[in-house]
Amino acid sequence: MSYFELLNSSEIMLEGKWEFLDGKVVADFTCQRIRFLIKNTLINLSSG
Repeated sequence: MSYFELLNSSEIMLEGKWEFLDGKVVADFTCQRIRFLIKNTLINLSSG
């Protein structure tokens, strides 16, 4: 799976994590996927 794919019906909860790698804190695959989905496919229904 690529994180560029659209959200599918089996994805009901996505939990990413940050990892310490080579002296840097980096987002794992799931965090990158969440960021892509927020920017490209998901719609904010409420902000309060």
